[in-house]
Amino acid sequence: MKKESLYLDTSVPSAYYDDRVRWRLECTREWWKDELPKYDVFVSEVVIAEIRRTEELRKRGELLELVKEFGELELSPEIEEIAKGYINQMVIPQAHFPDALHIALASFHKIDFLITWNCEHLAEAHRRKRVRLFNTSAGLFVPEIVTPMELIEGEGQDV
Repeated sequence: MKKESLYLDTSVPSAYYDDRVRWRLECTREWWKDELPKYDVFVSEVVIAEIRRTEELRKRGELLELVKEFGELELSPEIEEIAKGYINQMVIPQAHFPDALHIALASFHKIDFLITWNCEHLAEAHRRKRVRLFNTSAGLFVPEIVTPMELIEGEGQDV
């Protein structure tokens, strides 16, 4: 049976090392160990570029090491057009174009889940609804946009 797929935006590997919010760090690490292996996991060249902008060299290296085994989705002109559509239709604020790219990448590549800790611009109920409406009207796949906490299998669940 084929595994479901995940796309990690930059907030998830970043949370793995970010001790400013201890509960999120602990949740991310536990989820990474227990849940992540159940999926086909992807990042993108957008995620890698955002990680490469990390100023602290040691942290940048740790983040790159953390995601190195995952598949890397590439941008294309079509994906960039989808992202521009999210901006033009006010699904995502213009100042957050990389967030639009994350959604467009997951949608274009038919990734089951976009995993994020960005609850303001991605994993927010009204934003998810706007993404679903936009993608449905454009004939695009609609990924589930969730936090790691929302993607923890409970005991006794059938998959």
